[in-house]
Amino acid sequence: MFINTSSLDSINRIGLINLLRQSNRQQMNALFSQSTSCINGVIMRLL
Repeated sequence: MFINTSSLDSINRIGLINLLRQSNRQQMNALFSQSTSCINGVIMRLL
């Protein structure tokens, strides 16, 4: 049984990139919800 290490490396890289994208998306969503709540608070104060 011969396993190609370069193909495994590429699979691992793709998996790491997908994990990074998912975590970045979650962080961006959290930041976005925080900023929108802050903006809503400022707007409510101005009104």
